[in-house]
Amino acid sequence: MSEPSTILITGASTGIGRHLAETLSQRGERVFASARKPGDLDDLARLPGVTALPLDVRDPASVTAARRQVAEAGLGLDAGDNNAGVGGIGPFASWTERELHDLFEVNVFGPVRVIQAFLPMLLARRGRIVNIGSQGGSTTSSYFGPYTMTKHALEALTVSLRDELGPHGIEVSIVQPGGIVSAIGASSQDADLARFRRAPAPFAEEAL
Repeated sequence: MSEPSTILITGASTGIGRHLAETLSQRGERVFASARKPGDLDDLARLPGVTALPLDVRDPASVTAARRQVAEAGLGLDAGDNNAGVGGIGPFASWTERELHDLFEVNVFGPVRVIQAFLPMLLARRGRIVNIGSQGGSTTSSYFGPYTMTKHALEALTVSLRDELGPHGIEVSIVQPGGIVSAIGASSQDADLARFRRAPAPFAEEAL
């Protein structure tokens, strides 16, 4: 019988991340499932075989603390799943620079921070990196420009890392799911509606 794998999942409070944590733990794998909110961490901690890991991918100090906790567990790390992400739509003219920064902070710089922090552990086990992308990583459409920009960036990062880390025994892949029932749309709904409402002419009329 093979030794269980140790897997890190970011953004495991809902949606794909939560399903992965449940499924992998049921298969007997050792899962570090991360979330930001205390209530979500308490919920994850109740899953058998799951260690709830406080982690905010926007915060370098939080990423460092999470790496320390995983390392101190002494289980190594066989795979990292970069699932944490945020959404957002709206006429490009009404996106603020702050909103664009926030989107990239989670969807692009978040995975970059996590990969860089945990790379030594993955190299030691010749492990695997899985990035959760989107069909928006290879296409785009009206109102989805900023969000799909982040997913195109994640695609480029994945392809580059696959070539760079493959010779060192690390597999790097990306998943492009279609529509998924999750909280990602609901969490950005108010901001999305606000962008449409404040869009200048003629974009406001087009959005109706």
